[in-house]
Amino acid sequence: MTTAPACLLTARTLLLTHLKPHGLTPAAVGIVGDSAHRGGYHCGRDRLVSDDYSNRVARDKAGLSDYASALDIGSFTYGKHNLRTFSVWLVAECARGASDTKDIREVIYSPDGTNVKRWDRERRSSTGDDSHLWHTHISYYRDATKAGRNLSAVFRRYLTVIGLIRAEVETDLTPNESRMLRNADRLVSALIGGQTTVSGIEWPIGVKKDYPLPIASQVAGTRTDVATLLARSAAPTPVSVDPATLAAALSAPAFLTALAKAVNDDAARRLAS
Repeated sequence: MTTAPACLLTARTLLLTHLKPHGLTPAAVGIVGDSAHRGGYHCGRDRLVSDDYSNRVARDKAGLSDYASALDIGSFTYGKHNLRTFSVWLVAECARGASDTKDIREVIYSPDGTNVKRWDRERRSSTGDDSHLWHTHISYYRDATKAGRNLSAVFRRYLTVIGLIRAEVETDLTPNESRMLRNADRLVSALIGGQTTVSGIEWPIGVKKDYPLPIASQVAGTRTDVATLLARSAAPTPVSVDPATLAAALSAPAFLTALAKAVNDDAARRLAS
């Protein structure tokens, strides 16, 4: 019988974890179609109809299984971001061929709450029914769900772009280097927030200080720590600032001020992309 694949359940959990506080309800994030569904990507092979459109192209035929291969996303609002702006962003990413969207077959959505549009990678359809005025439907090629590929990456990227989660850097950092990175990140965040002190600084094992510390007292140590991190081949950087920008900031007279500007400029670029 039709079941939800783990890769889509993971994507669903990611969305609900970060967007449920902003209006997205569990009932509005669906994978398996209800008993009325017959055919389409919300159904596995047991519910497909003759010549089902979700089993016509090579990738779907190769990946046909009992897995549903679609995700519905309902309404949410986070500042100026909502289901409609997300949908428009997602379609633009699909259209430009972003690597984390290449398993997406189609997106049925409304950009304005009045009109329904359909982006179809196969260019076989351009319509959708009015239910998509209040939810966005994403179909995935069936070979992707059968193989259990990562279908969460584009959602994680979106949540990072809008500022709900921080960018994650996969590196082989030592525990001490990870501590350096977290401390630099906290210091930059405090400066951007207009604070004069910083809390939560992590100290080497055996050293513990819980009180807020003056930002000025942490500048020298942060400069040294970031220089150490930048010297690595896989140089991670605080809050997604690129290494070249950080290197320039390191040599600036007012290091943290320059770094804060770099962070803000980088965030602006990502939000505008």
